[in-house]
Amino acid sequence: MRARAVLVLLVVWPGAASAADTRALNGKAWEAFRARDFAAAEAAARAAWRAAEADADARQAGVAAANVAAGLAMRGRFAEALEWSGKSDARLAASGSTKARGRLAAARALIHLADGAREAGQAEFARAETWIGKDDWRLAFVRLTALVYAEPASDTVYKGLAALLKTARAEKDPQRTLLCLLALGWGETFFDPGSSLARYREAHALVAGGSDAELRAYAAHDLGTALFRAGDLGAAEAAFAEGLAEARRSADRPLQVVLLNDLSLLHAQTGADAAAREEDISAQRVLGRIAEDLRQGRLDDTLLLDFRQLSKLRYLNLPSVLFPLFHGLFDQLALDPETEG
Repeated sequence: MRARAVLVLLVVWPGAASAADTRALNGKAWEAFRARDFAAAEAAARAAWRAAEADADARQAGVAAANVAAGLAMRGRFAEALEWSGKSDARLAASGSTKARGRLAAARALIHLADGAREAGQAEFARAETWIGKDDWRLAFVRLTALVYAEPASDTVYKGLAALLKTARAEKDPQRTLLCLLALGWGETFFDPGSSLARYREAHALVAGGSDAELRAYAAHDLGTALFRAGDLGAAEAAFAEGLAEARRSADRPLQVVLLNDLSLLHAQTGADAAAREEDISAQRVLGRIAEDLRQGRLDDTLLLDFRQLSKLRYLNLPSVLFPLFHGLFDQLALDPETEG
């Protein structure tokens, strides 16, 4: 639906677009990316690129190319994404947009890391730091959280995240506080399960009154996982059930599959075999609907969905903690048209 809306937008504005039209298209691309409609984001960004290039508007062309790259990267087309990111960097350099180039470098770092090129990714993070500054919270968070994957036992990483948590609390920023708690709890699962459980309890309490059902589902899931690992199966069951309800409320089918798997594992351990079988059937049913949508082209496989990895989760014998990868991480792939400097 959103992709069709972008196409209508392009028909209404044939030929050369005005500067205002180009900015509007870049705005549409940004909004579509934030709504996780990556195909629509790419379509709008490509239209903005053509309009900006025709008008020799280096700044708007740079933003457009960055968001073409973002849409491609989210669907795993990393080589093309890096090519477009290079075009963006050239245009932003021509327009003197230093801070925007820093945000672009952070996005390019994520693309490299997603493609398995760790050294290239860290080099781009260092480049971003020179333009944005090492004290920038968003850059520091994405850089440290990405390192948790590569260095799960790194003391430096956890000290850095703890410092960001302290800053977020001092600024009374609930969203940033939540992201730090989830990132720290995720990493501490591997070496300090008691601290991890405490982080997840705090995160769960923090989102309880919030309006984002997806984040409530993640917090409940991870709390349930920590409780499961601590042997408190009754409390874990309640947390998983809460998370499943929130995942259904937010229509997050991949997370529904995860939570149904977790409940099935828990019920198998407690001897509730009938419940476990029903949850297995339900999980397979939801997974089947996702697979059919992929086959019919109604849904794109993305870094967030990762259908192959989701399918493998069906065979795990222990729940795994999750991190909401779009929030604070992959949302930084796209370039906000209003980025200053």
